[in-house]
Order: sequence, then structure tokens, then C-alpha cells
Amino acid sequence: MNGDLLEILQADITAILRATPALADANILADNQGNLEAAVLEALKTASAENFKMGLALTVMLPELTKAEKNLPGPIVQVTCEVQVIEQVVLNRGTNGTHKRSSQAALAALKALHLQSVGGHLLYAENDPVKPVPVKLGFVSHVVTVCAYGVGNFGPGKPAGVQPSMTGDGMQLTCDTPATQIFYTTDGRYPAPGTMLYSAPVPYLPVGTVIRAAAYAEHMNPGDVTEFKISA
Repeated sequence: MNGDLLEILQADITAILRATPALADANILADNQGNLEAAVLEALKTASAENFKMGLALTVMLPELTKAEKNLPGPIVQVTCEVQVIEQVVLNRGTNGTHKRSSQAALAALKALHLQSVGGHLLYAENDPVKPVPVKLGFVSHVVTVCAYGVGNFGPGKPAGVQPSMTGDGMQLTCDTPATQIFYTTDGRYPAPGTMLYSAPVPYLPVGTVIRAAAYAEHMNPGDVTEFKISA
């Protein structure tokens, strides 16, 4: 694992939270904007893009390498990913607020991330994954911590993984979960709503192109990312 993977994990986690229904009324940030405190304060007083609410923001921090198994090939390492939730109490619980407390948003983030697969790296929560953070008067904050590892299922559920197959017209993408939409990318981005929507076989792409695809269904967390490379 290297710095590039850490940035990919941060971008993927940010995209997952933005696509999570329970967090649609919160502003989701990634800690890559320089002055984080100013960015968070601005987000708290800015209406969310989807539900025009304010007072609640989640910031996805750049993951860190926290553990390595020196006797295993690779080496095998553990990556710790933190999401900081902050609530401006007066705004959040006022007329135009989300009325979702910091602790509730933290739990929703944990449910969306725990045992979520992102391109072969599984996110999981260890002991005490949600903790309160001391902040100045008028604010409430929690931090959600997940790590990269193993397999499983948690929360409101997610669609089945995307299955690729070749046809005479190109790459076909299917999902066994009914009533899903499949989004995909060819530039390394997380396949979230707003990227390319699959509707017909993907035309033949250059050898070496990596396709990332995920399925989405109403009231479900984002599906696992499937990655596959175009070969000769």
C-alpha cells in the first residue's frame, strides 16, 4: 500500500458517504482543501446539495498506515480511516437544520462503511469505532474509525456485486439484485451516481484499461466495487 492507495481510499469513502441515503442532508468533505477548519465552518452554514439543510458536516481524513505484519509477504498492512462528524447545534437543530445529531450521523456513517468492499480492500470497524471528540462550546463532534481488511455484511444492505461478461458488442455489466442502476468509470474514480451510467454493452476499450463498476438500489448502501482490466 502506498500514498496513491491512501488517496483512493479517501476518495472512495467520501463517495460512499455522499451516496448513503441516511446522510443525504449532511455536507460531506474530504481533508484535501488546505484550511480544514475554515472549510468545515463554511460547510456547516451551507445548505446540503440534496435536501437544503445545514448544521451537519462529515470530513473524511486521509487514511494512515497503522500496522504491518513484517513476517508476511507484501507486507500486509492495516490502514486506519477516520471520518470526523461535527454538528453546529443552533443551526442543526433550528428550522433549516438536519435535526440529525452528531452521534446519529456517526452511526449512519459506520453502518455504510463497515464491511464495505472498495476494489479488493474491505473496510471494517474495530473496538470503539465511534468516539466523542471535545470541541468548542456550541458544537458536538464524533469520530468514526474503520480499518481495511476481510469480508462481511452490515447495515441496511447493499446490491450484489457487478458481473462483467464479453459479448459481440463489448463488455456487458449485470447485477443479480433487481431494480439496480450500474455506474462505472474508466479513469480510476469511484463509480458513484454522476459517473457513467451503464445502459448498453461498453464498447471495446484499449488493453490495460481498468473498469470500476458498482450497483445502486433505492434505500440501500452503495454496492461493492468490481474492478477488472481489459486484456488482449
